Amino acid sequence: MFQGIIFRTYYTREKINFIKDEISEFVNQDEYDDIKIEELVFSRNTSTFTSIIPLSTLQDNFEELNIVVLDITTNGNTIQIYAPSLSEDNYEIGQEVSSNAFVKASDVYIPTYLSIEGKTLIRKNNSNVSNAELLDIISVDEDNIIQITGTISAVTYNDDSAVNSLVSNEILNMYSKNYLSIVSYELGNYYFTSQTNDNSSSLVFYSIVEINDEDHLLVSVYPMDYIDQIVIAAGRANVYMFVVVLLILFVSAFIYSREFSKPLIFINKKTKDLSNLNFTSPIIDIDSSDEFSELANLQTTLYQLNEQNNQLSDTIAKENKVESTRRDFIQGMSHELKTPLAVIQASAEAIQKNIYDTQEDKDNALVLIQEEVTKTKNMLNSMITVYKLDSPDYKEQWATANLKDLVIDISKSLSPLYINSKIKVDLQLEDTLIVCDKDKMETIITNLFTNAIKYTPKSKSIIILLTDTPTSIRFKITNFGVSINEENQAKLFDAFYRVDKSRGRQEGSTGLGLYIVDQTLKQFNSKCMVSSKNNSVTFSFEIKKSF
Repeated sequence: MFQGIIFRTYYTREKINFIKDEISEFVNQDEYDDIKIEELVFSRNTSTFTSIIPLSTLQDNFEELNIVVLDITTNGNTIQIYAPSLSEDNYEIGQEVSSNAFVKASDVYIPTYLSIEGKTLIRKNNSNVSNAELLDIISVDEDNIIQITGTISAVTYNDDSAVNSLVSNEILNMYSKNYLSIVSYELGNYYFTSQTNDNSSSLVFYSIVEINDEDHLLVSVYPMDYIDQIVIAAGRANVYMFVVVLLILFVSAFIYSREFSKPLIFINKKTKDLSNLNFTSPIIDIDSSDEFSELANLQTTLYQLNEQNNQLSDTIAKENKVESTRRDFIQGMSHELKTPLAVIQASAEAIQKNIYDTQEDKDNALVLIQEEVTKTKNMLNSMITVYKLDSPDYKEQWATANLKDLVIDISKSLSPLYINSKIKVDLQLEDTLIVCDKDKMETIITNLFTNAIKYTPKSKSIIILLTDTPTSIRFKITNFGVSINEENQAKLFDAFYRVDKSRGRQEGSTGLGLYIVDQTLKQFNSKCMVSSKNNSVTFSFEIKKSF
């Protein structure tokens, strides 16, 4: 509240000085062009409502002003008085009127006091201060004051007036002396209007200016509501600013106290951690040259030690995982090799001991030995492939390859297998360029293609789809006439796993083909997916071009 009073007084004084300077500049002009344009420019520069009116038009009546004429019926007679121009709902027929007024030459009374329905619109200032100079110029005779009491019988608005309504009301206030006090200065006077029941007040300047050898009255009205709005806005801004500054102070104090106490808390916590052989505490940066800085160097060393410990733990975990995988793989390999070796040994011993009676039986035994040797060779080749993929000495040969050409070449090499089984292969391939290890990619596609041929019934079909997208390549192979239940789908990529063990062994399956596909795709940050529906099986994978 105190700030509002001080600011209102200061801003009012600044506004008075500013308008006085503008009036001085206007009065001292050498010549005037269009009066209406001069009014608009002055009003815009001073944020006021300004009018420049020839004094001759105010001598006999107020017909040029935008004010109201009220017809008052009193004791059977009708008297006309002037009233301020307000909103239309302020004046209604039948309202009670009480007024003290004096008459002008036009027989329309000018009120020094005007109240309508108990609401005071005009009230004369009874102080000794007067604007006698202006009253003398505009010839006002206020000796014959009469009291008027009655009701409104008619209301006449002068909407055609070119004079602003606020300015017109203030000229009426000058005649009625409805102001607090007049302050004279070199070029004229200014005053504050009385604050009546409408709770509004204005700062009014008036000066007599000679324009083209004729006296004009310059009236400039500045509503004090403008200053009140500025004071309210400034008050709100100050409240917001105070809240923001207070928050900044609280946050700054919190941050400063936290930063100041962090080394102490760190010392306490680190002491406990060291006593428990815990080196995992995060590092704290301390930019100083005191004891805290020396302790920070110790923390840096401990942090580096912790990082090395973590790396060592990760390495050991990976080695353990690899070792476990190798152990399981060797166990599976030993189990898989037992069967063909047992068959070879039994057949060889039978031939050696002349157990077979006929040459045909011996020949069949030799054929069986050859088949088992072939199976064992294939298994060993697959194992060598797995070893190469897992070996750190494997040399990758990265180059740009078109997978469409690769699939076509693989299809040609495997064509005897699916042609003999009357399997129809449909290749739907797009040009797909990708930087990859071509040998690995060939291993993936060959194993999936071979697996599809192996388990597709005769006269059925295989569809291979290769799609290129802006960010990846997608491969999908579907073989028809066979299905795999969900329980078996989850185990397909395990080493040595076969859905149909008897059939797989008869057809020379090692159980490593899909395992090799899965392990190789992991090196491309990809995974092989499998689904089975509508009497078909689909294997698919997607490789990002920027993997």
